[in-house]
Amino acid sequence: MIETRLMTVADIEAWIVGVEELELQLGRYAFDGAVLPPDEFKQFLCGVLNRPVWTGVWGFIEGKIAGSGMFKGDLVDGWIEIGYGVSPEVEGRGVGTAIARHLTEYALESGASVVRAHTLSDAPASQRILEKLGYQYVGQFEEPEDGMVNRYEIVTSGEVDE
Repeated sequence: MIETRLMTVADIEAWIVGVEELELQLGRYAFDGAVLPPDEFKQFLCGVLNRPVWTGVWGFIEGKIAGSGMFKGDLVDGWIEIGYGVSPEVEGRGVGTAIARHLTEYALESGASVVRAHTLSDAPASQRILEKLGYQYVGQFEEPEDGMVNRYEIVTSGEVDE
């Protein structure tokens, strides 16, 4: 059974210390690759502490941490961007879909009128997840960190800002 839950500030603080500390905080071990080492994006995690409403979501399967998803910033002009990933050990088992669904529903219930996600061109599984959840392909865009990405959005009202 797949479970999801919102991340807490205590979760983020533990993650900043290290994956082992996070496992203690959550009371669960992680599948290999389910949790990125904090040194790879510590600055981002520290920024999340300044916006506790827009943290992220954990995904669990078989009682272990299987993946996570996060909001890539605050709600701005009605839109917010999500990102997610799962351990290669659990790909194809619905964890990514559950995480993306939880993030999307939370964003829409919290006032977003546009929820955006980017995928790499060579990530068809992620594209299928977004399409399954009702996201529409908008086009390709250049991202500073990832290069060319495919943009998907769910728009509930109003115009989309680029």
